[in-house]
Amino acid sequence: MIYYLPNYYKQKGYLSMASSLNLKTDLLIFDVDGVLIDTSMSYPLVVAEAIRWVWKYVLDHHVDAPGFTLDNFYATKVFPPFNDDYDIAWSFLCATLAQETESLRRSAPSLKEWKKLLETSQGMDIEEWVKKNVGDRISRLVVRRICEELYYGAEKIGSIMGESPLFITSGKGYWREEKPQISMHWSDLSLPVGIYTGRSKGEMKLALQLLGWEDLPEEQIITPESGITKPSPQGIARLCTLFEANNPIFFGDTESDRQALLQFGKGQFIAIGALLPHWSMQFNFLSEALSFLKNKMIL
Repeated sequence: MIYYLPNYYKQKGYLSMASSLNLKTDLLIFDVDGVLIDTSMSYPLVVAEAIRWVWKYVLDHHVDAPGFTLDNFYATKVFPPFNDDYDIAWSFLCATLAQETESLRRSAPSLKEWKKLLETSQGMDIEEWVKKNVGDRISRLVVRRICEELYYGAEKIGSIMGESPLFITSGKGYWREEKPQISMHWSDLSLPVGIYTGRSKGEMKLALQLLGWEDLPEEQIITPESGITKPSPQGIARLCTLFEANNPIFFGDTESDRQALLQFGKGQFIAIGALLPHWSMQFNFLSEALSFLKNKMIL
């Protein structure tokens, strides 16, 4: 059988990539941030602002430079231990505090220095890496809480977390800047759907509302509260067990996503966005990937 592919896909080189797809795909697993939802104006900005907020209001130091940039953020996401964005804020702060000066400009590692430091994280979990390389110099829980308050905003923190803000008592949350990457309902896909995400349950609730997927059964969503986090393959394994599936497609955007599927050892990883440009199955947007699979009669 000869499948029709629009010229767009031929020009992008997707025709040759299609041969690596398993035509017996039996489960679709989605990451959320950068895949189902455009978070380019939320989490990266939360991390950057949290670093400056901690520097000024918790440490009473001088914010004389941005300190952390989008280039820092996306350079970090290439490394598997940094799936949790809030841990990026914590680890960068620990590295910055290692310089023992109150000037953020003089303390913050340059992009080149940060990348060199990140290279040492291979094969380590985030806590082990921080303690070994820069020192645990500020409470991880405090930094996480500040990130959460920036993300939710004062008006949402109560309804989501059930308590009043501890640090930031006014302002709208960065979650308001997020946009869905697809418009279809999960039930319109022709295969079972699961989600494997680094989002907490509270953050996942907002994501489902944005997508219009509030009716997706909870057992089909793997969040950190389950005790499973990427790059562990256990999240994929649990979803495959739930659906008695053997050949999933996992849509992700970071190295930790890719490693989770590779460690699982079955199925196909499809990269969404620009962070994994050298992966054979890579699309700019999830909608492109789904259209491609539909043309291949996999969906």
